[in-house]
Amino acid sequence: MIAAVALALVAHGEPTCDGWRECRGAPETTDAPGATSTKEWIVHGEWTFDTASWNSKLDAFSELELVAEVGEFELELVWLEPDGTTAKRQRLAVRDERAEVGDGVRPEHREPLREKLEYLAGPVLLRRAQLGTPWRLWVLGGGRRYTEIRRRVRAELPGEEVRLCDGHSLAGWKALGDAKYVVELGAPDATTQLGEFGSLAGIVGEVGGGAQSFLVTEREFGDFVLDVDVRNERPGNSGIQVRSHVREDGRLFGYQLEIDPSPRGWSGGLYDEGRRGWLDDLADDEAARGAFTPGEWNHYRIECHGPWIRAWVNGVATADFLDPLDLSGVLGLQVHSGNDTRVRWANFRLRDLGRRAWRTADSGELVGRAATAGADDTTRAAGNEAENASRRVTWGRAADDFGLRFPWRGTESRTRLYFRVQGDVLETPGPLVRLGPALWRTTSGCFVDLAAEELRSESERTLSLLAFGDRVALFVDDRSLVQARLAGAAREGRFAFEAEGSLPGLPTPMAVLE
Repeated sequence: MIAAVALALVAHGEPTCDGWRECRGAPETTDAPGATSTKEWIVHGEWTFDTASWNSKLDAFSELELVAEVGEFELELVWLEPDGTTAKRQRLAVRDERAEVGDGVRPEHREPLREKLEYLAGPVLLRRAQLGTPWRLWVLGGGRRYTEIRRRVRAELPGEEVRLCDGHSLAGWKALGDAKYVVELGAPDATTQLGEFGSLAGIVGEVGGGAQSFLVTEREFGDFVLDVDVRNERPGNSGIQVRSHVREDGRLFGYQLEIDPSPRGWSGGLYDEGRRGWLDDLADDEAARGAFTPGEWNHYRIECHGPWIRAWVNGVATADFLDPLDLSGVLGLQVHSGNDTRVRWANFRLRDLGRRAWRTADSGELVGRAATAGADDTTRAAGNEAENASRRVTWGRAADDFGLRFPWRGTESRTRLYFRVQGDVLETPGPLVRLGPALWRTTSGCFVDLAAEELRSESERTLSLLAFGDRVALFVDDRSLVQARLAGAAREGRFAFEAEGSLPGLPTPMAVLE
């Protein structure tokens, strides 16, 4: 029996760019009659209370309860077992009356919920009053210490649900190439009720020779969350296009999430069809290469948020890439050239989150209009370059997720663009960490070394700096110079521009993406 101490889970702060909210808890009452405690006993990623107090609040006979009833949602948890040494991670998603449970490394377990009033997945308990009603959610104690709990409720996301397949026709799509596309019954778990925007029918693509073919949407999409089930019925290669475009000659180009049933196993990798080729393959990711099961139904989750493109195959993370080129475009279903490809797509679920665009801005909007004295940052780490009187720092505004794009030829003088800086000091004592060519992480933020040799050129080139979520990327023209993850770093902070002597500031106008 689950008993005694019920503690409410609440969401704190604004959701992240992809809709996730971190959850923190507070006891419903205190010892004082009628008083409400404001002391938080869960915070995202760290402890602000002693573990003895925590364990007494969340033990084998206590529970955390999500206050509201929810329909479709995702929940991610990280916890330590009672021995304090074993850390575990779990994702639970409920959509279309199915539970998807996994740890992000092995393929998720999927189970129908249509006939259930109660479901237990690890430390998470779901209950509802009757079939067809929303769920109530509990996170159980049992001596565990949670270091992270976050949730995303589909109905709370901005935008709208879009029906991609009406179940009986290809309305809203158009075919390019020699393949034949038809709508057929035969989706996975056809006994499951999929809801208003689900479809028991699937789109089947098949080729008996000829060139590559695509079935593309007539409508373009920018930011979105897409769920779709895929099964290859012959061994040929295929893919799912996102943010793609059709040239005048009818050739499609743009981002593709691979469907690769070959022994190579790059399903879910990111390919730039008709343009740059592979952007994020799975050559060094054994877990991702094992996520796809050829000949069986496989679940793809694809998310595009600003320049951030990610994919999961059966719950295992595959593509994770920042790219500045395309922020919107059509979706497409690819059938590769040859005569051995037959692929079925079913259970389309798309949440359209709107579109972003680059806008023109004066560089002074970010880091001031002129270099100023008085912020000489004399508390540098030992071993860093010495200060001199000609050095100037211009401080700018704070930002969280952003993209910057501006022309640059390079310089030999010390010139740095800092971002996500915490506090009023560019670098507090501690080591610098090289994230890649021209990109560094300091103890209080990050910076682009604009004087780096990799950024020098006789002709003007375009630099793009992207920071979304815990990822950061640097591009020269359309070439990725750095893709890095900022584990544990702050996701918001100030801009600053540092230069020597009379060197001018950043070029203006520049393009900004937020």
